[in-house]
Amino acid sequence: MLHVLKLLLPALFPSWRFFDVIAPSPRIEVAAVADPDAPVPEEGGAGWRDLRPKRDRIGPSDRVVSFFWNPRWNEILFLATCAERLMQEPSEHSAREIVRRLRRDLAWERSQAPFFRFRLVFVSREGDRLRRDVAYVSPPLPTAEAADR
Repeated sequence: MLHVLKLLLPALFPSWRFFDVIAPSPRIEVAAVADPDAPVPEEGGAGWRDLRPKRDRIGPSDRVVSFFWNPRWNEILFLATCAERLMQEPSEHSAREIVRRLRRDLAWERSQAPFFRFRLVFVSREGDRLRRDVAYVSPPLPTAEAADR
């Protein structure tokens, strides 16, 4: 019994040393692109927007339900993990998973632009200001509709 308790306690009360590094997680932003040869949209321009922005207000019932069932948030955490892996150890898997979910999210925008780009942005605080560092910008990628042709 004591052996089982020794195995169970670290799972119930994890150590802060569980994490190798505590650092900002990259944010994923997306921009619809009409022409694949067009330059990358400007920083702060109308082209870039957050992928799956958080809601401004969450009601009490939504909080209770999301405690037990929240697939959207789980997928956002998975995308953040893929973005972190893409920065630390670039792999085809991480990029492919991000692109696959972006294509699904951008399905309603296919008529507006046949291509899109995504980028990874690190946001940090410097005094009173927020600093935004763009770490990665993807090449122009076709939407699912254009990719199927």
